[in-house]
Amino acid sequence: MKESIKIPEGVGELEISCEDGRVIIEFAPRFKEGDFVYEDGRIMIVEKYPSFYKAMIYLPIDDEVAYNREYGLPFSSPSSRFATEEEKQSLLDALEKDGKKWNAEKLCIEDIPVYKKGDIVTYKYPGSDKQGVLIFNRHGHSSIHFFAAINRSDILCLNDYFGGIDSITITGIANEEYSSKLFSALKNKGKQWNLTKLCIEDIPQRKFKPGDKVKLKDGMLDKRGELPYFTAEMDVFIGKVLTVNSYASTGHIFLNEAGIWEFAEAWLEPYSNEPEVGELAIFWDSYKEGSHIRIYAQRTTEKHRDHRGMLWANAIKFISKEQFEKHIKQ
Repeated sequence: MKESIKIPEGVGELEISCEDGRVIIEFAPRFKEGDFVYEDGRIMIVEKYPSFYKAMIYLPIDDEVAYNREYGLPFSSPSSRFATEEEKQSLLDALEKDGKKWNAEKLCIEDIPVYKKGDIVTYKYPGSDKQGVLIFNRHGHSSIHFFAAINRSDILCLNDYFGGIDSITITGIANEEYSSKLFSALKNKGKQWNLTKLCIEDIPQRKFKPGDKVKLKDGMLDKRGELPYFTAEMDVFIGKVLTVNSYASTGHIFLNEAGIWEFAEAWLEPYSNEPEVGELAIFWDSYKEGSHIRIYAQRTTEKHRDHRGMLWANAIKFISKEQFEKHIKQ
């Protein structure tokens, strides 16, 4: 017996199988859910046969996206075809402009989470449960630009982007564990995140270390209006030997002798006991009790000459009356 089968309009292929001695014929529509279709200037994402779409743009007019409607012609129309990659990208770009993105795995349109520049977020690669971390910069065309990120190989990357074969999905704001991991990676490379300037920068090379002896430079009274502000209460530290305690997060310095006051690094210079020509110095030979305060004139091979031409075995810079009194009692 010979029978003919009429193929319904819109069917792209027949699926034939055999089960329990029966021949089963299934009609497969030409376009299925999630396909990108082009028809007469319109680019659509198929929702279901015969003519329902998830999203559509009509480029001859504009790139405004229409959502979840029925098209005027069935997808089986002879003028319908698969969209080219370029046409598909045009619709994806229009979705992105609209704050949305196409999820090819879930076959749905999703809102693009709103993250602002500088947010520290976690992310995943498709098909992976491993989370990475990055400092978000901006969304690009099907890409995510970052200031810093740890990639799938646990390598630190700076000022780059994920996209194409390295496409990712942001999963949320990073917790302290992930943030610390990224900051540690930056520190190991001599870098740090500047939240104020929103940029990656070199970690400043500190001029001093804790325990260093320093003194205020000349001309400090002219620094009254200069951050972090040299106030009248700080005048007592002029001419004194000071000890570096630590650096504040601002880059300013705490001194052991100055409590909560912050001093700009540029205000300070290393202190040395070695006097310079023209400075007051304390001179002595064997016994400190016999020390004299005079003007330093010259350093010879083994001696120190004062302004009167006398030679001394030892000389240190004169700082204050208190220093001299302590010196002769040692």
